[in-house]
Amino acid sequence: MAFDLASTPVLDTVRLVAAYLDDVTGCSRALDLQACEPGVHERETSLTLFHARSVPTIDLETYLSRIVKYCPCQSEVFLGLIVYMQHIIDRCARRRLPFTVDAFSIHRLVITAVTIASKWFSDVFFTNSRYAKVGGLSVAELNNLELQFLSLVDFDLGIQPEVLQAIGSDLFAGKLPRLANAQIPHLHVAP
Repeated sequence: MAFDLASTPVLDTVRLVAAYLDDVTGCSRALDLQACEPGVHERETSLTLFHARSVPTIDLETYLSRIVKYCPCQSEVFLGLIVYMQHIIDRCARRRLPFTVDAFSIHRLVITAVTIASKWFSDVFFTNSRYAKVGGLSVAELNNLELQFLSLVDFDLGIQPEVLQAIGSDLFAGKLPRLANAQIPHLHVAP
């Protein structure tokens, strides 16, 4: 069995994307550590608008499944968000701007990328107020994140279907490389 962009069920794609993003950000590990020591692993300041003070208490697969349940969309949206995140990392590195994809930023990046990718790839999409509610943000916050995200990708949203197919195939085969600049948090549990 192989990944096929046209026929692979979106929830299968969501599971692959969630596992990949969890692997590159260490989100599950950060959630476990945060549960052991609430408040200990909070950040004093945010690096960007996307970085929360603490890791959200919902794991990535549940978060992505929630998005699909309340804002149905196609696999292209979830594969596209990987491309968009890599574009952001690459452009920020060229401009020498600090930007990391980690457990503190991944949820906000995901809901923002889904909002944008849904508008790009689909003829039918939802309002920002719906995406914000599903993502656990205020509409104003999502609007700001959307503008920041679009600016970071230089408003370049086009992705060829062949690229999305290749990413899906690589995810399915377990050989998609780590996002450059993704960081697994260095959190320590007290003995």
